[in-house]
Amino acid sequence: MIFRLDHAIHDNGQYEDFDAEQRPTKHAGGLTYDIPDFPYQDYLPDIMEFDGHLERLSRTDYPRTNPTLPLMSPRMLQVCLSAGAFPYEAHPTVIHGHGSDVIDSFVNVHLTTWTTALDLDRTLVAQRDPAARRMARRYVPIPARQLDEGENLDLEAIEVLRLGVPEADLPGLFRMEQLHGLFCSERTKQACEEARLRGVTFTPVPVPLGQGARPYLQGFRLVSAEDLPRD
Repeated sequence: MIFRLDHAIHDNGQYEDFDAEQRPTKHAGGLTYDIPDFPYQDYLPDIMEFDGHLERLSRTDYPRTNPTLPLMSPRMLQVCLSAGAFPYEAHPTVIHGHGSDVIDSFVNVHLTTWTTALDLDRTLVAQRDPAARRMARRYVPIPARQLDEGENLDLEAIEVLRLGVPEADLPGLFRMEQLHGLFCSERTKQACEEARLRGVTFTPVPVPLGQGARPYLQGFRLVSAEDLPRD
């Protein structure tokens, strides 16, 4: 099983309550370090600056930022690397609090290569049934391979996910061209939990029923356990 790394929502439950917000730059908000083969260093300052809640930042390893960035503590980076090496660039940051107080320990972790991990023939996604009436919301499971070339998979629409490589061969952190987000294996999740990293949560893929948002499927899987592809 693989997991998407997500930021923990604070106790007040407000999604807009960020730990830090990026100070405006020419390209602020448009460059988020989530494309491995993009030369971010050509467009962003050597050190990215933020305004943040320093006391709150002292209690997290994976801050929630605006815009959303792969900002993490050096400790979190080392824990993920210990679960499996991966090529990356660490871009430094400075986070300003009140007055002259600053934190400069967090880094934006830019993974520099894509990981080819999905078996697109055995991964099933929900797609609107072309035989249904236009206003009918009926869906059918299809192999991900049948999606239009270049179309990203919707995390919520994945019915069954199958890997094309052994999970033991996955890097500690990875990104996939077909699925947006920062991902890890069970091995990395366990390492992060054993290290008691703070501020990071792990969303299983596929998203379990009762979690996430699947209103267009009424919260039900289209593929029963009996019909799942066998490994």
